[in-house]
Amino acid sequence: MHKRRPNFDPLKFTPARIHNKIELDKNTVITYFLAGHPLPDCAKQFGCSQQTIKRKLRSWGIDTSIYNHSDVAAQRSRDSHGKMIPSDDQIRLLYIDQNLDTKTIAEAAGLHYQTIRTRIQRMGLKKSRNKVVQSMMSRYMLKHGYHHPAQHPDTLKKTRRSTIRIKYTSKCGLECTFRSLHELSYALYLDTQNVEWMYEEMRILYVDMLTGKHRTYIIDFTILGEQIEWVEVKPNELMIPEDKRIYAERRAEEAGVLYRGTTADERSQGWRLLLSGCRFQYIKFLYPLPRRDQNKITYWFKSELEADAFTIPGWRLFTKITKEGCIYKKTMVRQ
Repeated sequence: MHKRRPNFDPLKFTPARIHNKIELDKNTVITYFLAGHPLPDCAKQFGCSQQTIKRKLRSWGIDTSIYNHSDVAAQRSRDSHGKMIPSDDQIRLLYIDQNLDTKTIAEAAGLHYQTIRTRIQRMGLKKSRNKVVQSMMSRYMLKHGYHHPAQHPDTLKKTRRSTIRIKYTSKCGLECTFRSLHELSYALYLDTQNVEWMYEEMRILYVDMLTGKHRTYIIDFTILGEQIEWVEVKPNELMIPEDKRIYAERRAEEAGVLYRGTTADERSQGWRLLLSGCRFQYIKFLYPLPRRDQNKITYWFKSELEADAFTIPGWRLFTKITKEGCIYKKTMVRQ
């Protein structure tokens, strides 16, 4: 059974009655508005809301969008806060010619960055993508003394992802393809320690501190056990960029997981196992073609005959084939 509705008088509470309840003189309102008074002043003067004034003016044929009274607002801001708002020419000079971002301009003027951003939107100023990145880099440089977290004096610079591809089958029967010898050596170390692990299973969303883009950080190894660990394989723990590390540590703390890099002892033991030929039959070196912008590449082989027979059209041998442990190294360059 439906609940009965309360008594409702449609003639008393219609929106039309509420709207028409306020009687405003057309000529008085138009004259007051065109005299330079913005909508908030008009609303206070006639005792109604800004939306009512706007509806009335538009019904009388006045386009309120072209009367933004920016000069009046700027003057009031100067009087109330004692701060000078940059003019349109000054904003165009700082934002376009000098390629400064909105936060830098706002800090120089002592204003909130949203004030400058709104002014730029009204002026219709737009930057190219490259200009935006350059301005953000210059701001980061002024604040920290270097352009990117990976360029910190105590941090090694970020490098491109390696072109090495190595297929490996673990003791648990897991087949994975590594992108560096560091990952392969650490997997050998984990298998000799009889540790259960997974490769590139955890993905973390983070915001790039340089460009502001949303990116995905894939953690190298997930170690299973009483204490789950997320391990990033790096020759140096400081190579992990600051933006990735902050989001990974926060996510690990929420999940009750330990996030860390590899230790020097783990790296040395893993590299010793790789050169000794541990589980060599489960390792297969893949040979992807080099990138178009690449002029030098290094390949790894299980035998010297296999290294001699491998060739790439348009490439020549750079140095002699060298042996490191039980694997052979061949470096090639473009002709």
